[in-house]
Amino acid sequence: MKIEITGFSHSKGTSDKGRGKPYEMGRLFRLNSIRAWKNDFGESKVAGFSADERAALDIDCSRAGLVNKLLSCSYPQSMELIVEPHPDDPMRNIVVDVNPSVMPKNG
Repeated sequence: MKIEITGFSHSKGTSDKGRGKPYEMGRLFRLNSIRAWKNDFGESKVAGFSADERAALDIDCSRAGLVNKLLSCSYPQSMELIVEPHPDDPMRNIVVDVNPSVMPKNG
């Protein structure tokens, strides 16, 4: 699946609730086509994309090198995503690898 990615976020630490349980999470933010609608009361005309946090994709932070690969990329850019069923919810996917189409950022 190839989509437009606007950014990446990685968080790691220890929660202040739940007796200091460690956590790690990564999210890819993407562009979504704005959806037109039409009903008995009106309709919309649309053009372009929106960036909505609800459309963010989880990544598997345990995959070797994936976090560093995503941190080294320039954004925004098109990326081919390799996904698998999410271990916590098989109805969703989790990103396990990416193939960026733009060279990594300098520095």
